[in-house]
Amino acid sequence: MTAEYIDYNPNPRPEPEGFEEEKKKPFWKKIILYFFVLILSAAGFFLYDIFASSKNLSESLGQKSIWYQIKHLVSSEDRKLSGQESDRINILLLGIGGPNHDGPYLSDTIILASFKPSTQETALISIPRDFLAELPGFGWFKINHANAFAEAKNPGSGGKYTAGVIAGIFDLPIHYFAVIDFEGFIKIIDDLGGININVENTFDDYKYPVPGKENATTTEKYEHLHFNAGNQQMSGKTALKFARSRMAEGIEGSDFSRAKRQQQVIMAVKEKVFSWQTLVNPYKISNTLENIGEHVKTNMEVWEIYSFYQLTKDMTTHNVRHVILDDSENGFLVSDMASSGAYILRPRSGNYSQLRELAENIFLPQAVENALRKKNFPAEEDSNDTADFFIEIQNGTKINGLAANTSETLKNEGFKVIEIGNARTQEYQKTFIYDLSVRRNKKKILDSLATLLNASVSSTTPEYLKSSMAVNPLTDILVILGTDQNK
Repeated sequence: MTAEYIDYNPNPRPEPEGFEEEKKKPFWKKIILYFFVLILSAAGFFLYDIFASSKNLSESLGQKSIWYQIKHLVSSEDRKLSGQESDRINILLLGIGGPNHDGPYLSDTIILASFKPSTQETALISIPRDFLAELPGFGWFKINHANAFAEAKNPGSGGKYTAGVIAGIFDLPIHYFAVIDFEGFIKIIDDLGGININVENTFDDYKYPVPGKENATTTEKYEHLHFNAGNQQMSGKTALKFARSRMAEGIEGSDFSRAKRQQQVIMAVKEKVFSWQTLVNPYKISNTLENIGEHVKTNMEVWEIYSFYQLTKDMTTHNVRHVILDDSENGFLVSDMASSGAYILRPRSGNYSQLRELAENIFLPQAVENALRKKNFPAEEDSNDTADFFIEIQNGTKINGLAANTSETLKNEGFKVIEIGNARTQEYQKTFIYDLSVRRNKKKILDSLATLLNASVSSTTPEYLKSSMAVNPLTDILVILGTDQNK
């Protein structure tokens, strides 16, 4: 749109001396002036929108007031981001359903992103939501429960708590986190005008869940998704479906492919956000800010987001390393079944050593292959490591403190006790050991445990113990103590 200036003054004042020279500015100066005014206008609109949305933004971008953050944005030129001094910035990205979704605070997407400023390299490690982890204060659960448990206990703490859990698993500092819900994801992509994705394989998913239809009939419960291979322009809703599809036919139905699609979407959004078309469009900036305030929770302040943009603006997709943790033949994880029948994933090595080596050396050539070569044992072999299995101890007597004392004894021997409590009855005279899970051969461990406790390993399991209410669903081995342990 152009503006026409009309001289409506019939008697203009004389022009000051030198005015003619000023009017005859070179064309290139006019272009620079135009862009300068455009940038100032966009900046003014940007700042005004920050002020107008200050409540939401101050809640979403760290804990400082928006005025405090604007002041530090202006003076941030010489300030460094957390992790920048060590040449590695780690950010945890979480995607959740949000309000009006089943399990609104369960993490549907978990990605550990690392950026190396000196080389402009980025690494994305996708962590499956079925990965088993110890959640401090709650016990052993699937990793996708971390955000939900923390939010239920202390609203607003989910991102920070989950970052702490991930930091413990990989033995890395997590400097920043960002949590976005589905609605915000859709709106931000739509506000950006959509994103372009290169779909690697044509695929169909006939069982994509329809929100709000969880209890409907099969025909209403699912939606048929179809994606053609090649470059596709996607709206927010389409991009969300592309990233979330779990039941696609063929190779796109694997967790590996799903995680890879999620990483594709993240990179496409990054490219669109930092594109020139977005940065000079005040309306896109305004709408994106509003949606960030409503749907994104992060501990990054405004100046840190700006500084991160400055660091990553020249990064290309060719400098991105993608790693998906899965249970494929050469993967870092193995699939398993908890005593409750729940599907879970565990480290192939039996501990976090492989994952930590991978994360530490993620920017080194052959890091993935080197970490895999050092696996401790194949999944199908019998394990002799006392820390490989989760043990629950129940007191089958009326002797106070018996379960706690036995727990300490087992822990001192290297066993991993995840829970203690009382048995259904307190009439046990002899101690029994029950093997509740189907994962790996546990004969060596069971024999060691039986010798230590002078107990018997039961060949059968009472029906009531198979109930999820009777034992922790993650328990591999259950020990019910009898009076014979009162020594």
